[in-house]
Amino acid sequence: MREGVRNFMTGLVAIIALIGLAFLLMSFGELDPLLHPRYKLTLKSDNAAGLRPGGTVEFNGVPVGVVDSVYMEQDPDFPVRIICLIDNTTRIPLDAKPFAATPLIGGSAGLQLQAPTNGENALGHYFPTDDRAEIVGPIRGGMFAQITEQLDQRMKPLSDSLEKFNRLSDTYIALGNNLNNLLQPQSEHDLATGEQPNLRTAVVRLNDALDQAREGLSLAKSFLGDEQMRADARNSVEKAKHLIDLTTTAVEKYTKLAEALQANAEDLTKHLLPVSDSMAATLEDVRRLAKLASEGKGTMGLLLNNPDLYNSLNDTAIRLERTLVQIQVLVEKLKQEGVNIHF
Repeated sequence: MREGVRNFMTGLVAIIALIGLAFLLMSFGELDPLLHPRYKLTLKSDNAAGLRPGGTVEFNGVPVGVVDSVYMEQDPDFPVRIICLIDNTTRIPLDAKPFAATPLIGGSAGLQLQAPTNGENALGHYFPTDDRAEIVGPIRGGMFAQITEQLDQRMKPLSDSLEKFNRLSDTYIALGNNLNNLLQPQSEHDLATGEQPNLRTAVVRLNDALDQAREGLSLAKSFLGDEQMRADARNSVEKAKHLIDLTTTAVEKYTKLAEALQANAEDLTKHLLPVSDSMAATLEDVRRLAKLASEGKGTMGLLLNNPDLYNSLNDTAIRLERTLVQIQVLVEKLKQEGVNIHF
């Protein structure tokens, strides 16, 4: 073989070998740091949640990197370290939360970073891209967590409906209690102690009032249908009218009398003054005589204050009465003997 052909074949084989090596390096991701520059994002967690090196990293559902390594550290709270490589063109907001997305059939878990659109992203606050970015906290997710999340999303309308139904039930229960309170019987003692009348009591009182009104209407109907009762009522009205007329006349007379008395009040006062003076003098004399009698002066005073004189007068009166009796007996005897005696 000529030397030129041999050199050409050697170069061709070398080129093919280099292309194959480059393909292998690209297949194993060894050339990704050169082709896709990335920065390191460290997750400190208490559980790896099924994440493995080489797993994909997604931000809001878009692939943005890979999981580079998973290892343990001496940390009592968050011993698991997960190193992620994120594309330099992707900025992760400070409020991003990690989730582990495990496929339902086979495969390793992938890391999903989720952040609200109106949070730190809207304010422009992102993790640094100089390999100092860290997210500390548990990683949510896993297959059961995803199933639970999906069930929660599917059950949310039903939960809202159940909550509304519970509120409606509470409202109807309160309404039922209020209706029971309104329709509960009340005793006179309850009303006397200050309890407010409820609907049942009001209805009972209304029925009583209607019964009384019905009874009154019945009496009025019987009255209007009885001719004698109507005649008696007319007579009573006539008598009442006559009595009112007499009363009016009497009031007019008394009014005139009061006016006359008021007009003659001065003359009457003049006539009564001398009489009052005489009565005053008489009362003074009586008072003076009573004073003398109480002091034992005069005949009246002796009678009041000397019991011997009173006894003597009493004894004399008794003897005089006996003498008069004897004289009367003697006169009766003389009349019986026929002697006429004239006084």
